[in-house]
Amino acid sequence: MLLYDWKKIFKYSKGTPSEAFLIFKTHAEKPLPKNKFDPVYKYSNINFSGESFLVHPDVLLANAHKYTHRELCVYLSLASIRSLSDFAIGRETWLDMIYVDSESELINEEIKNSSLLYVENNRLYFLYEEVPKEKLQWH
Repeated sequence: MLLYDWKKIFKYSKGTPSEAFLIFKTHAEKPLPKNKFDPVYKYSNINFSGESFLVHPDVLLANAHKYTHRELCVYLSLASIRSLSDFAIGRETWLDMIYVDSESELINEEIKNSSLLYVENNRLYFLYEEVPKEKLQWH
């Protein structure tokens, strides 16, 4: 599980999807910068921990090459709306659609066109949060 602060990531990235994903990846993987010109250098000493969470950030990062940075950032931003306390109590990785701005055409289009997200029974599900444990085992 990884805790992150989406608002802080968004602020530091100035809303640029590629930069936001770089910050998230840097926060998740904690790589050592090669030198001061390495793109991760400027984010390596900033704490991006927060109340937002991903249960399987490793699976998302392993499959990130399949998606655009925009799709990944929509995934992260919507995941950041979920309640950490709800997850702690009931292990709920979905988001009730009541928390999503259903009036926004942009958000609805992003969800509809995303292969990372799907809606079922008025709940928003996150593809890589629903990974069964047996799929995570190395063989």
